[in-house]
Amino acid sequence: MHAVPQAGLDRMELLERAFARNLMDYADAFRALGHTESQTIPCAGGIAAFAGFDSPLSAIKGAGPEISDRDIEDACAFFRRCGADRVTFEAAPWLSSSSYTRLAEHGFAPADTEAVVVADVTTASKPAPDPRFEVREIDADRWADLMLEAWEFPPTPSWQILARGITVIPQSTTLGVFDSAGRPLGCAAIAPANGIAIFGSDATLASARGQGVQTAAIHDRLRRCSAAGLRIAMAEVAPGSVSERNYLRNGFHEAYARIHYSRLLA
Repeated sequence: MHAVPQAGLDRMELLERAFARNLMDYADAFRALGHTESQTIPCAGGIAAFAGFDSPLSAIKGAGPEISDRDIEDACAFFRRCGADRVTFEAAPWLSSSSYTRLAEHGFAPADTEAVVVADVTTASKPAPDPRFEVREIDADRWADLMLEAWEFPPTPSWQILARGITVIPQSTTLGVFDSAGRPLGCAAIAPANGIAIFGSDATLASARGQGVQTAAIHDRLRRCSAAGLRIAMAEVAPGSVSERNYLRNGFHEAYARIHYSRLLA
């Protein structure tokens, strides 16, 4: 296992359990929207979810430090039954050396990395709203259309269902960012899981990028979390991305990097 201090391991446990809960919530939401193919099983202390053939949420989140041969075999069998062509463990850096060995022996290799960034809502700076922008809640249909346009997603069923999924997660908040004339500029969301606020679905229309839209959405969500009594906020971002820089400049710090271990199914 990597040399992570106990306090870091305790925080990692808290965050990984929330990510697993969030994945379960998404799968439940997809089924509520009629996507009956969406399925989950417990796996390696976390959750394995199939959310569609091209969905980024078809993965295993929240796996603990020990991933057994049986865990790997069950995960492969589950995704094979779902008709998937790939299995991916999104693993925190607490895996034991034997877990790394087992993953390699079963044909898994690192395929991607993401940074988990975290803020203490009680101490993070929450500047006054930027007068250039209005951040407000928007309904499910407008949210989904704005997210798909801003992300420039392909119009496949998996992406359509992904865009609408968060709108039916209990206690989630879907936000639009608008200019002073009421024109939409971007979107963002909050999905509580195990008492932690997960920030996600940040997207800015191509014509509005580089103007502070995401920063306005981060500040607004921190204020909303503070008012709701939520103490921890977190997000998953690509290392070195504009999103990572925006979060790190606005009250967040990198807690750890999560590695995606992936293999094709024969």
